Amino acid sequence: MSQQPAAGTARRATAECDGGGACTRGDGRREQTGNTVGSAPLVPMSVWASVRHAGSWGRAVETAKSGDELRRYEPRNGRGGRMGTGAHETTGLAYETHGAGVPVVFLHGLTFDRRTWRPIIERLGGSVWSIAIDLPAHGESGGTPAPLDEIAAEVHELLGALAVERPIVVGHSMSGGLACLYAAANATRGVVVIDNGPDIRPFAQLAHQLEPALRGPGFANAWQTFESSLGLNRIPEPERSLVLATHEVKQDVVVGYWDMLLRADPADLQAWLDAEFPKIRVPCLGVFGRPVTDPERERFGWLPDVQLEEWVGDGHFVHLVDPDRFAVRLCQFIDYSTATAQA
Repeated sequence: MSQQPAAGTARRATAECDGGGACTRGDGRREQTGNTVGSAPLVPMSVWASVRHAGSWGRAVETAKSGDELRRYEPRNGRGGRMGTGAHETTGLAYETHGAGVPVVFLHGLTFDRRTWRPIIERLGGSVWSIAIDLPAHGESGGTPAPLDEIAAEVHELLGALAVERPIVVGHSMSGGLACLYAAANATRGVVVIDNGPDIRPFAQLAHQLEPALRGPGFANAWQTFESSLGLNRIPEPERSLVLATHEVKQDVVVGYWDMLLRADPADLQAWLDAEFPKIRVPCLGVFGRPVTDPERERFGWLPDVQLEEWVGDGHFVHLVDPDRFAVRLCQFIDYSTATAQA
């Protein structure tokens, strides 16, 4: 059913979750769920950092280039079920939903927005109930930066209003930490972290060194230290243009989210995270575009059920460098987590 892609574009395959431990791809292949048991470069979003304790469907993505290609990522109905966009009245969080079935919440990284998840949501083909959320001060959400534990509470309030129960929470970069904080405090089926490990110290130490520039007129130059590590050039088209269209770097937003990271002693912050992380008692999948470090592997080992993937060379946006592969792996994990919850 799939056509050979043009050069420079990603091959698309739909992955459908069946709840029975297997995943069906759009090309007809089925892949069994398997556990890759937990066997860094510094990037600006790969940090738990900020912790202290709607439009219409069918709107084309606006971008300066590849506009026709990007229209494939307009939200649209696949196999029926809930679909729509909105903003929660109390929290101001904007969101879009698609499909039906197991609820899967998608949380984007710092300086991006929920649209970055559309290539993955499209590949799931409506086989799950996808809820993609704009973080405060991103995309169509109002509000200001806040500690991640407070944002986790806001996400929980939004999901309650949508009658979402025990979701699987997927977070990229900074939101990998947000997803873990959510899972540590609320009922979930599972949690997925993308290129974000639980060892905060290297990044915190770098941020402390650059703090004067980050808070002052040297922000733009300091930001390039982080921007260059994102590996956006690794993402194929049309996904790359979609991601770039969502990318908005604002000093007040970045520094606002990193405020506690910049103020707290890295060792104290790590100790706090080390106390919170083991509270996750549901399956956890970590997908990295580089080797997992020894301190990260040690901490993942504290969890009762963890699966680690190292897709070395794919970089920080590992899920969009090979979105077909990630969608299949996510579907496997959704089936596994759902079966585990029912056991």
